[in-house]
Amino acid sequence: MDSRHAKTRLNVEGDRISNLPNDLIHRILSFVGIKLAVQTSALSSRWRFLWTSLPCLNFSASDFKTMAKFNKCFTHVLSRHNNQIEVTSAKLSFRGKVNQGFVRRILDYAISHNVQQLTVSYSYDYGGIPFPLYLFSSQSLKHLTIAGGGVSVLSTWEDWCGPILL
Repeated sequence: MDSRHAKTRLNVEGDRISNLPNDLIHRILSFVGIKLAVQTSALSSRWRFLWTSLPCLNFSASDFKTMAKFNKCFTHVLSRHNNQIEVTSAKLSFRGKVNQGFVRRILDYAISHNVQQLTVSYSYDYGGIPFPLYLFSSQSLKHLTIAGGGVSVLSTWEDWCGPILL
């Protein structure tokens, strides 16, 4: 097969992935981290804003060199995500010491956007991560997975906010 024939064949087939329906592309992107999902916006104009309508958000700190970069991406994604799209699943995975306000933001986002499945995986050597009691009484949350170090449940809003907001 000469290169002329291969080039003609390539032009006939075109970009098959971009021709897939959004639901199927979203399903494929649900298996990768949010960083890679956002990077797909560079593939073509069709993919430019596709990540903003993902129904499954997968945040993994291991995709970033620092927690500061992870936090920046997290903030970027949540601020640009299409709120008209129902987020059915959210995953948060991190290691090491993390700001409790950061963890609270993903939990608050999950509850306020009626997430049905929430997974929080962490390795934290400095004590437990506090999880507010309202998380366990959510009407929309059907599946909650918490994997990692110590878990403490806070019974009141004052416990959750601590001296920072009071």
